[in-house]
Amino acid sequence: MLASLGVDISGREWPEALLVGDGRDAPLVAELTAAMPSVSAVCEAYAARAPGSPVSVWTTAGYRMRTTRNAPAAEAREAYGDGATLYFRDAERVFPALARALAAIRAEVGDVLPSRSRAELFAARRGAGAHLHCDRDYALNLQLRGRKVWKLHRPSFEHAIEWSEPIWRRFDPRPDGSTWAVETISDDVFERGCQTLTVEAGQWVWLPRGHWHTTEVTSDDSLAAVFVLSPDTWADRLTALLRWHLSRDPRWRRPAFGPGSDDLLGADDLLGVIRAARGDIDDFLAGLTGAEVRYGPFPAAIAGRWRVDEGVRVGFDRDQGAITLAADGDTSALATGAPPEYLDWLSELVARLAATARSGAVEVGALLWDCPPPLMGWVTEVLTTLADAGVLVREGSVGAQ
Repeated sequence: MLASLGVDISGREWPEALLVGDGRDAPLVAELTAAMPSVSAVCEAYAARAPGSPVSVWTTAGYRMRTTRNAPAAEAREAYGDGATLYFRDAERVFPALARALAAIRAEVGDVLPSRSRAELFAARRGAGAHLHCDRDYALNLQLRGRKVWKLHRPSFEHAIEWSEPIWRRFDPRPDGSTWAVETISDDVFERGCQTLTVEAGQWVWLPRGHWHTTEVTSDDSLAAVFVLSPDTWADRLTALLRWHLSRDPRWRRPAFGPGSDDLLGADDLLGVIRAARGDIDDFLAGLTGAEVRYGPFPAAIAGRWRVDEGVRVGFDRDQGAITLAADGDTSALATGAPPEYLDWLSELVARLAATARSGAVEVGALLWDCPPPLMGWVTEVLTTLADAGVLVREGSVGAQ
């Protein structure tokens, strides 16, 4: 997906380097442009498919935000006609093409644990745009229609990390060197240090976290799709695993408030209980595998590496919602019974399994990292059933829990 746009993620400077490129010949650009032929069509789609999702309506004065409010899609369309900038959240829930592209991009960059990654849309008319700000996520900004001028300035702090948990908001400076106060940059400093670039329809900007930027539309209309990547840090992944491990003990699941909160773990010496857990935590960390850190733990029944058995071909019949199997001239089908909204993911799962005939076995996390939660039980049963039938081969039990 990224390679088709010309986005190179192989360089050592990626993802922190600002990149600009041209994807006008990429199939994704044609697909998204066809799916969203106008801003009015986008508003109509939101009104029909996500009536409870408000659209943010912005007006700006120079580099600064003047007003911002949320409005229903129909009202937002009227504001757009009056010159406001529209910000559409959760666009992957409204446009399947955006959902497919987001999933493909997340897989390519390794954003394979649940995250806040998402797709957004920005629409504006001549003279409007985005106020001066910086974001704490990475973003691939793909211009679909119109022309936009960007002004960009390098980050004014070393690491832009969102410390969203309330406890971290007490600390100043934070571990990443930023402060709890809203970071700002003056217009003068921004103007002296910014670079300017113009992006036409089909071109893209890879915007690393922390870069100050503002935009102005210089065509009659503008529509841009933004793939926002909000991956875990390695600290996030490790602490999530530790939380998962400790939470298997009911003592650690008790709330940290209420009667007896000073006796949180049922012991007189809270710190003593915590220190006594050190050996258990050391053993857990010593037994961690790279697959667990990358993908998280999976049930023992399916943990390990999986591949299609030699001589077996797997496919997916979307019309029937069935996994097809062919071997030695015989064919069969395994009905999934899945609702229509899960057929795209099941088709992708089968494609990943089929690819193992060439690549060899892959970690179960590489197959199931984005599995919709309602399907996990069914998928576990299907994998084990196909393994028992000799269709799939499981190599080892790496990461079994």
